[in-house]
Amino acid sequence: LAGGTLAGSAVVSGAMTWTGGSLGGGSTLTIASNAVLNISGNNTLSLYGTLTNAGTVNWTEAATLNIYNIPNLNATWVGGIINLAGATFSVGNDQSMNAPTSGPGFSGWVDFGYFNNAGLFLKSPTTGTATINVAFNNTGTMDVQSGTVNLNGNGAGNGQFIAEAGATLTISAGYTANGGAVFQGAGTNLWTSGTFTANGSVTSSNFVLAGGTLAGSAVVSGAMTWTGGSLGGGSTLTIASNAVLNISGNNTLSLYGTLTNAGTVNWTEAATLNIYNIPNLNATWVGRIINLAGATFSIGNDQSMNAPTSGPGFSGWVDFGYFNNAGLFLKSPTTGTTTINVIFNNTGIVNVASGTVAFNGGGAGNGQFIAQAGATLNIGGGYTARA
Repeated sequence: LAGGTLAGSAVVSGAMTWTGGSLGGGSTLTIASNAVLNISGNNTLSLYGTLTNAGTVNWTEAATLNIYNIPNLNATWVGGIINLAGATFSVGNDQSMNAPTSGPGFSGWVDFGYFNNAGLFLKSPTTGTATINVAFNNTGTMDVQSGTVNLNGNGAGNGQFIAEAGATLTISAGYTANGGAVFQGAGTNLWTSGTFTANGSVTSSNFVLAGGTLAGSAVVSGAMTWTGGSLGGGSTLTIASNAVLNISGNNTLSLYGTLTNAGTVNWTEAATLNIYNIPNLNATWVGRIINLAGATFSIGNDQSMNAPTSGPGFSGWVDFGYFNNAGLFLKSPTTGTTTINVIFNNTGIVNVASGTVAFNGGGAGNGQFIAQAGATLNIGGGYTARA
């Protein structure tokens, strides 16, 4: 197909090449099992109908894909791509898949273009960025073997995301990871902006919250890194037993929800933590950290954990942000001062192995406070020691 419009409802066996033209409104094109569709050339190809893949699609060269799903403008514009279980959609370029909101004779419409993946979505061997600007719903596997895939159109699913060594998966416009979702590989799964909603059990070896907002109620197994952005109001993030959360970088990180640790949290580098628990201002601002019995919250920096009383658009409020420690709260190996400006309730163990920890936010408990040789524990904001 080098031009014109492909209409009707076709099932293709064998091999087909698409280099120009469009898939017509309301039409369907199905690539059968063991069949191949090669999308290539340097044109912009338009889908107003549905492309369903049960075999293999190879998207290469400089072809750009525009998916039009704007039924309020034209009832036949129902563009989408469906990659079935057992099928492969192979991306061998650094182009974009778009959901245009304007074009000849129209502008400002919402485009519901989508890619539903139940099979394998593969990026290789190019080393640049393929950008997916349509909703990407993943119940299968995305395998980024080289370069970068940028998901910039939202989406949802409980599928698997793999970033191989040297490769990156970037989620830059929000996504909903449902229970069972997996983020893994020797590369990087990077969340940079928007709202990332995680619900249920999520397994990770390499995802990084570098910006935006983490929402929902997630239990993370494996390893996660937090370098930017916030934990959203009313949300919960639980670090499972044997799991690890690394809090690092040089940004100010905000907690409006609840961080519960049953594994290990490592707070290092120059990251500052702001905990917002101001329900009289916003009922969802219930920020707090809960370190469970058997868990470790390890501090390897000389930064501060704060309960801000003012910020953009508000001032003079009482912040009830708190840290409840029933496990091990450990300071090592830095030799400066870590300042805890939130309420600190201790029924576990605080072990200051080096430097100083200054507790300035008050608190209570019957836990143990240990200051090792050369280290200092400074309680400057009042504390109630219970039997």
